[in-house]
Amino acid sequence: MYLQRTRNLKFSMVAAYNIAVRRLYNPLFERRVPDPTQLTRGDFDRVVAFLRESGYKNLYDAISHLQVIADTIDNLQLTEIAIHFEHDAKPEKRRHNYISLHDPARIAQLKESGIDPDGARRRRSFEERIAHLQAENAALITQRDRLYEALSVIAHNCLLKGLDVEGVLGPLRKQ
Repeated sequence: MYLQRTRNLKFSMVAAYNIAVRRLYNPLFERRVPDPTQLTRGDFDRVVAFLRESGYKNLYDAISHLQVIADTIDNLQLTEIAIHFEHDAKPEKRRHNYISLHDPARIAQLKESGIDPDGARRRRSFEERIAHLQAENAALITQRDRLYEALSVIAHNCLLKGLDVEGVLGPLRKQ
C-alpha cells in the first residue's frame, strides 16, 4: 500500500509488486518465519535464484520489483538489519528498437520522411514541394498517355469492325 500511495501506481503495477511480495513469503515460509520484518538479503537472493533456475522470462522486471521493495524496506527501516539488495540483472533484449537521437542515419531517414529529428512534423521546403509536385505530375502524365493509347486502340478497333466510333465513345464525353 505504501508504494501505491507514494508512487501513484496503476493497477497492473500494484499487481506486479503484490506478486513480488508473495514471492518473498516463500523463503520466509521455508525458514518458518511468519514475520515480514525478518526478511534478509538472503531471502531476496533465494527468490532471484529461484526465478533464474525456473527460467522466468521477465527476470529483469521481477528483480527490479524486488529491488524497489528492498529499497522501500530499507528507507522505512522496517527490518533490524538493512537489506541492501543489489542486482546485476540486465534486460535480455531491448523492448523497443530505440535509436539514439544523435544517430546520423536516423536523422537522415527522418528528414527524408518529412519529420524533424526532434519528432515534430515540418513543412517541406519550396524546392522539396516543387520536386514532389513534379514527380506527381509526371505520374499523372504517364497515366493520361496510357488512357489516350487505350482510347485510340478502341477507336481503331471500332473502325475496323464498322462500328460508329461516336456512338461507342459518346458516353465518355463531358456533358
